[in-house]
Amino acid sequence: MKRSLFIIGTLITGILFIFFLSVSVAAEADEKTNIETTKEKKGIVPQPADQKGKEPTESSEASEQNSSPPVSPPIYQPPLRGAPGGRVGGGTRGIEDGVYASQSTIIETDGMACMGYDKSRKQTEQEALANAKKRAAEHAATYIKTESRVKDFELEKDLVEAYSNATVKVIQEMSRAWYRDTSLGECCQVKIKAEVIPDNESMERISKGKGQSEDPSAPLNVQLWTDKKDYKKGDKIKIYIRGNKPFYARILHKGVNGDLLQLLPNPYRPDHYFNGGVIYEIPSGPDRFEMEVTPPFGQENIIVYSSTAPLGEINFAPAGGVYKITTAAEKVGERSRTVSLKEKNPGQQTKAAEFSEGQIVFSTNR
Repeated sequence: MKRSLFIIGTLITGILFIFFLSVSVAAEADEKTNIETTKEKKGIVPQPADQKGKEPTESSEASEQNSSPPVSPPIYQPPLRGAPGGRVGGGTRGIEDGVYASQSTIIETDGMACMGYDKSRKQTEQEALANAKKRAAEHAATYIKTESRVKDFELEKDLVEAYSNATVKVIQEMSRAWYRDTSLGECCQVKIKAEVIPDNESMERISKGKGQSEDPSAPLNVQLWTDKKDYKKGDKIKIYIRGNKPFYARILHKGVNGDLLQLLPNPYRPDHYFNGGVIYEIPSGPDRFEMEVTPPFGQENIIVYSSTAPLGEINFAPAGGVYKITTAAEKVGERSRTVSLKEKNPGQQTKAAEFSEGQIVFSTNR
């Protein structure tokens, strides 16, 4: 009996001991949880075991900063410089850097279209003109590839690409005639003189190719430069010009006030034909003028129109040793493009010529 009571008492004591022990552990865990929660609310981040009790060091702060994504600095893009639609070259750097230049092909061709039952006369004429422009692009591409035997494969590829993306501008509608075709009925034929303007980026790559600026088998490349970029009152301006093949040229000066003077040809130097590979100086030789810097000061231009065929006529009047242009300024380029096209070889159907327009800009001041 006594033994049974002893066993029962021992069991009760053990149960009570376990109960009080579990309550104590639970209370300690709750207290720890409350402490951690309080820390988080104050913005204190729990540290790893090996960092507990230590203040954060500069290296740890730096590592946290380095772990964040890097911020890309702003990209500086310099402003574009140069004349609208082109580039400015000055001084003796003109040969290397190039100047504003637009290369193209002037060509004569025709196109036709017939009325049928679904087109008016006006629509037929428009279609004939569109066909003439399409043929102009095709014939110009064939002509330039035949005349310009570019030796470098990549440059030849650029040349093909340039003319496959060409723009066609009608310079002159030479004729428009209606005729009756026995099988097609009423038809219209339009004959035009057009300028085929190749893709500029492709042509720039060609002109920058090694030796292309002097290679006579490359497309016409006429370079223009002055002896300095900036001039002061009393300075004498010298102009230089060189082409990679024989060419005809017209060289103009545009003053600060917009007046146009033709420097070459002039009354005492009527030459308008230039040999390829030769540097020509203006003024020089028989010229009876000097280009001395006088007021008004500002930005001035030298413009050159050149072609492998004689240029179209413009109006001018003698002004001392040069000519004063009387044709409206906006018409000078258009008139110059009406070049005299001739068949290069007997029986050749395509009449075409290479054309180039370039300019340099320089400054004058006191």
